[in-house]
Amino acid sequence: MAAHAFVVPTFGHPAFLSQCLESLRCQTRTSPIVVTTSTPNDHVRAVATAHDVPVVVNPVSAGIAADWNFALAQAPAPWVTLAHQDDMYAPTYVERCLSAGRAARNPLLVFSSASERLEETGRDVENVWMKRVICDAVFLGRPAIAARWRKRLLLAFADPIPCPTVMLYREAAPAFAFESGWKTGLDWVAWLDLAGREGSFVYVREPLVHRRVHATCATQLDLQARGEEDMRILRSQWPAPVAALLGRLYERSRRQYLRPPRVPLR
Repeated sequence: MAAHAFVVPTFGHPAFLSQCLESLRCQTRTSPIVVTTSTPNDHVRAVATAHDVPVVVNPVSAGIAADWNFALAQAPAPWVTLAHQDDMYAPTYVERCLSAGRAARNPLLVFSSASERLEETGRDVENVWMKRVICDAVFLGRPAIAARWRKRLLLAFADPIPCPTVMLYREAAPAFAFESGWKTGLDWVAWLDLAGREGSFVYVREPLVHRRVHATCATQLDLQARGEEDMRILRSQWPAPVAALLGRLYERSRRQYLRPPRVPLR
């Protein structure tokens, strides 16, 4: 059995799927790749075939949590990354993250930094730097943290863990599943769940994933839901006044993802 696998849960007709799969195939350490979908179509099949990647169809379309849980179940390895269909992975992603995970005691997950860029403007997303500040402040130079209070502290003010970078160790939490009822906050809720369990979070500070933020990606399309769900999570962690203050700060940060108005050509 392979040590690690990529599973790419796709939805609709992802424009950047080919680039994503190419980056997964160009890893310095080879991992099996599987594409899953609950919206099967000729585009996904053609792209996957071109990269010699199998497609597994989820017969039930019941939302993002169901899609991700189905994808996890298809992973033919104990370590698994749910690669996002729009993103690209550095060639050393598997090598660096797997090595860091194996060096840690009782790992639950490994994650790395990520870069984010708005496709329409070419501007880097400032939130990336705040996420790195939070991680640096909590890890304090350590490659891993295991204390429950420290893992919860990491997630108390925001979700600084870029979801596409996460490499889960399924053997440490075989019953783990993403919680239904969330559109955008399910990864933050999932990491909070794992933070309450015994085991370590492992951090690779190097940005190993490039995230595309474009007009049709979930980050931009679900901004209203993101605001509502962020507040639900913050209220579960903080007294109402503190949650409200953090929510206002979040509202300012979400403005970066608003689609900029088009400037007429002259």
